[in-house]
Amino acid sequence: MNAVVIWLLVAIGIVILLLIVLEIRTRRSESSYDEIVYDDSGIQKVPEKPLFDSELRLAGKPDFLLKKDGVLIPVEVKSTQIRNSAYDNHLYQLLAYCRLTEKTYGERPPFGILRYRNKAIKISYTIEKEAALSSVIAAMRSDIQNGVHGRSHQQPSRCLNCGYRGRCPEKLS
Repeated sequence: MNAVVIWLLVAIGIVILLLIVLEIRTRRSESSYDEIVYDDSGIQKVPEKPLFDSELRLAGKPDFLLKKDGVLIPVEVKSTQIRNSAYDNHLYQLLAYCRLTEKTYGERPPFGILRYRNKAIKISYTIEKEAALSSVIAAMRSDIQNGVHGRSHQQPSRCLNCGYRGRCPEKLS
């Protein structure tokens, strides 16, 4: 794929993300959320600090933490559309943000929100889902420790935007 086309796709993705962020802010003003407590959407000038869980050795930055009646709700914004249900990787990412919110702020969120271009999905943060998250993290760490890992895709655009691209022996051209 031509470098100009790739940069054009990246620019379009950024524009879409900004539009989603603006839509979330508009909907927030129309909704009953009290405030945005954390905003790592890229709109503000100073990036937020990552949330951290020392027990799971996990860090991450949700796009937003909204406060409703004193309860923090993590929100992850996706630039894609969704057909039926959340993608597994998006689900586990949101569950990780629920866990990180609880460990960082000392408050367990009852749910998190995955905001796709065409709709928002409310994901309950249950004990069972938290256990599934812990299992997935343990399995990933085990695979890495045992050398059972590798590129999990054939998408050049995904590879191009990967944070490990500079060190990856399996990167796509």
